[in-house]
Amino acid sequence: MLFRSQLGARKRVTLRGKGTRLPALFDLAPDLFRENRAFITIDQIDDVESLLKFHTEDNLMIGTDYSHTDISANLDALSGVREWVDEGKITREQSRKILETNPQLFFGL
Repeated sequence: MLFRSQLGARKRVTLRGKGTRLPALFDLAPDLFRENRAFITIDQIDDVESLLKFHTEDNLMIGTDYSHTDISANLDALSGVREWVDEGKITREQSRKILETNPQLFFGL
């Protein structure tokens, strides 16, 4: 049995090199993350608008690496998500999901 994401990948392979415009992966498997209950941690430098094309608003969480005392710690990540709202990249509801609802679901809180 093939998952829908595998079918999409196979379709892209058959079209490759035939002078056709390949469909974007999110067109072939728009519910890839939802169907597989995959959660994705994102950072301010990530292209959140492209990720949302995969219908991921119920699967995104902010990743901060908080408590690590190294360069990867992003202590401004929470305010960064709020900036995405101010910039029109995401809605307030999507922000709430990224910062609150999705982590609660992921950790079973």
